[in-house]
Amino acid sequence: MADRIAVLGCGMMGSALARTLAGGDHEVLVWNRTPEKARELARTEGIAAVEDAAEAVLDASATILMVADYEVAAAVLERVEGSLEGRTILNFVSGSPQGAAGFEREMLARGAAYVDGTIVAYPKEIGDPLTLIACAGARVAWEAVEPLVLELGGGSRLLSESVGAANAFEAVIGSYYMVAWSGFLEGAAYADAHGLSPQELLPGIDYLTDLLRVSTHEVTEGIVAEDFSTDQATIDVFVDAVAKYRSGFEQSGFRGGMLAALAENLRRAQTGGHGGDGFHAQYLTAAEDA
Repeated sequence: MADRIAVLGCGMMGSALARTLAGGDHEVLVWNRTPEKARELARTEGIAAVEDAAEAVLDASATILMVADYEVAAAVLERVEGSLEGRTILNFVSGSPQGAAGFEREMLARGAAYVDGTIVAYPKEIGDPLTLIACAGARVAWEAVEPLVLELGGGSRLLSESVGAANAFEAVIGSYYMVAWSGFLEGAAYADAHGLSPQELLPGIDYLTDLLRVSTHEVTEGIVAEDFSTDQATIDVFVDAVAKYRSGFEQSGFRGGMLAALAENLRRAQTGGHGGDGFHAQYLTAAEDA
C-alpha cells in the first residue's frame, strides 16, 4: 500500500500511532479537532499537520480513526465529499458491535474498505512486537492493511470477519482483565487493613495468575463441549464462600463491590438450576433474560 497514512485524532494513543508510523518511513498526515495538538505532533519528522480532515483522508490511502466514538468518527468523515473508493478506513475507536456494524455499512456504501479494531495496549507499547491490535472486518480489507497494523503491534491479528468482534473482544478485556485487576486492588486494600501489605501479596498473586490462565483454558474447553459439570467445586460451594468473604469485608468497613457483583452472578446461576455445576456455568445465565 502507499506510504501516506492519515491519523485523525491526536490524543495520547493517536500521537503514538502517528509517531510509530513516521518512524517506519511512512508519510503521516495528522488532524485533530484542536489544531494545536496536530501542529505540536507535526514537529516530529515525517508528520505533517492538516487543518481539514477531508484533506487528510483524500490525500491518504489509509486513514486511522482515533477519535472519541463512532458518532464523532461519522461526523469527521461526513466532511469528506463524494466516494471513498480505493481508500481503507481503520477505525480504532471504542464502542459496541452494533456501532461497528452500522459504521461498516456506511463505509462500504461510500466505496471504502473497512477494518474495525481495538488496541490492547498503552501508548508506550505501540510498535512493540508483542502488542495486540485485535481487528475485525472483511478478510480482503484486513489483508490490504495487515502489514501496516503489524507495524503498530506485532501481535495483531484478524479476530473475525464479523465486524463487531473487535468491540466484543474489548468488552471481554473490561469484564475479565479490568475486573480482575480491580478485584485485586479491592482485595489488597482489605488485606492491608489486616496486616498483609500489597507487596506481601505478590507471591500468591503470581501463583493465582498462572492458575487463572490454565483455568480459563479449561473452562473454555468445557463451554465448547457444552460440559458444565465439575468434580471440584460447584456453584453452591462458591455462593457460600463468597458470602463469607463479603461478610468479612463488611465487618471491616469495606464495600466489596467486586464481590457483590460476583455474588449476584453466582446467585443467578444457582437459581437458574446450576447450583451443582461448575463455576463456568455462569456462562449459561450471563444474558439479561437468563
